[in-house]
Amino acid sequence: MTLDERRLDIGEGIISMLVTNNGPAPVDITAAELSTPLYPNTSRWTPGPSGRSSLKAGATVALPAPLTAAPICGNSPQLQTTPPAEATVLLTVDGQQQNYEAPDPYAALERLQQQSCLEHAVLDVAALELSPDLAVAPDGGTAVVRLSIVPAGNTGSITLVSFGETTLLAENPGQQWPRNISVSGSDDPAVVELSVLPARCDAHALAEDKTGTKLPIDVATSAGSGQIRLVPDPEFTGSVYSFVQSACSRTGGASRSAAGK
Repeated sequence: MTLDERRLDIGEGIISMLVTNNGPAPVDITAAELSTPLYPNTSRWTPGPSGRSSLKAGATVALPAPLTAAPICGNSPQLQTTPPAEATVLLTVDGQQQNYEAPDPYAALERLQQQSCLEHAVLDVAALELSPDLAVAPDGGTAVVRLSIVPAGNTGSITLVSFGETTLLAENPGQQWPRNISVSGSDDPAVVELSVLPARCDAHALAEDKTGTKLPIDVATSAGSGQIRLVPDPEFTGSVYSFVQSACSRTGGASRSAAGK
């Protein structure tokens, strides 16, 4: 039994419990519940329609568990008060419950906790929201992404150090993005505008997109620094896809960002 974060789950707040069947016969796993000092509540794996995961002898299965509860955080640069600790998993195998120690060799659980603490530190000061629609230029080749900043009304502050490109959206070289924006919890609401170009126009850009509409922002808070990714509404994702498709069709399938470099 070990813990890890699968590549496809990065940014989703999901930890995987890796269970190996070291016995001579197949087993059925019907429940798995993770406990850790880094979170106040347990995190549970949800079985599929069959209600179980059948595991052959010698095989390993990944049981994903969403970390839905708010983590235990502190005001240290490490964004935590609890030292790294091995988690435990309550596993139900063939109808029998047993607790197992769950080593975390790559510190995935600690990394997820620190990321969630950073996101909560930002939210304590202001909500950052992507407007659902893009302001597309008349020529259709560029657009403006609008980020609404809604302060929470307290005395804390954060700095939006820089904005990052995604697999679909690149910075317009002619209108560079702002940097080091200071935000106080007592500020008035504001809007940041980011002029963008399609980052890719190949056939796989939209078909295989996973993170192209999740805007990365490097932030600095009183509790520490790091990068957050804004999870967009479906309307924003649809607007980005429509813009990229239209802009790429105007340039014959070549990304404008590549042409501008």
